[in-house]
Amino acid sequence: MNYKLQDQSYTGPNQVVMTRSNLGRNIGVFVFLLIGIPALVLSLLVLLSEPDRTSFGIAGFGAVFTAGGLLLLSLHWPKRFIFDNDVGALLVEEKGKDGVVNTPLPYDEIEGFQVRTYFTSNASGSSSGSRSRPQYSLDLLKTDGAMWMLYTSGNEVKAQEMMGQLVARVDLEKPFSGELLEQQPQQFSIAEKGSHTELRWKRKSELNKVLGFLIVAVGMGMLFYGFASTLPSFMYWIVGGFLGLIGFSMVYNVIASVGKYHVVKVSGHEVAVSQTGLPIAGSSFTMRTHEIASIQFNFSLTDYQQVLNFLRADEVDLFAKAKSGNMDVGDLFSMIRTLMGINKLQMGGHTVGEMLYVEHLL
Repeated sequence: MNYKLQDQSYTGPNQVVMTRSNLGRNIGVFVFLLIGIPALVLSLLVLLSEPDRTSFGIAGFGAVFTAGGLLLLSLHWPKRFIFDNDVGALLVEEKGKDGVVNTPLPYDEIEGFQVRTYFTSNASGSSSGSRSRPQYSLDLLKTDGAMWMLYTSGNEVKAQEMMGQLVARVDLEKPFSGELLEQQPQQFSIAEKGSHTELRWKRKSELNKVLGFLIVAVGMGMLFYGFASTLPSFMYWIVGGFLGLIGFSMVYNVIASVGKYHVVKVSGHEVAVSQTGLPIAGSSFTMRTHEIASIQFNFSLTDYQQVLNFLRADEVDLFAKAKSGNMDVGDLFSMIRTLMGINKLQMGGHTVGEMLYVEHLL
């Protein structure tokens, strides 16, 4: 998944448009399904006529790849990012229940742009094993410390050229002339209750993802059953225990997501986040308002996370270091500890626009 700049002749003089390109995702889906479906179908045909453990293993292999392709199809990023110099905002264009929805991010919340280097590992046929290769991302930097990855490439020149066009054509000095909370998503409700304001919404159904992960778990179990006899005894228990843990986690998440409501209560001195309507207790936390330095979320093309972070001042500083790339080994360990302790509001299944709405509202 990536974004590309739309030719200016199609957008108008005061808009800069980045359109989603599905080429990378579609290639991944094609490869997964090309491997998975034939393996699954052929092995199931063999199982119907002459069952054996090897066919079970091959069927599991096919199920894992088929489910992987379907899970890739279920991931949805915004259709377009529209930098509108007339409105003074970045409009996040997404498909809503009743049509296209444009959620504004005012220019005064955008600090600027940067090209950042990060590294990915790729398998190598040489004796050195895996090698790291540099990738270059074009990031939008928000004033609250958040970072949105808009483009990624293995070619630094391309990333720098795209950033140059954004810097030249996007007028971040333009004041915002729209309504920030004009469009309230249908599933959200706001009520004044005595000394606090309550924001409540039902978690969006992610049945397709849940089923996909369950198929992956079942497929891995079939794969393990089919080829377990080829494993050494100690590996048998290690792999079996690992797969059992994954299966338990899948079932737990399915049960925990039933009838889930998010509730955020805001008063003059604290913010309380909880989840209700669960057969299994959901996560919750309470923070004093003076503790909260920033409420933010990061957008990435390589890491599909839908989380609002409630950050303290020291956590914001650490994220700023990560954003600039000025981190030493000690900072990396601090980042790991920080990530484990951050108060997070999970918003799985919700769009970037809906997350922006909650961020702005809070």
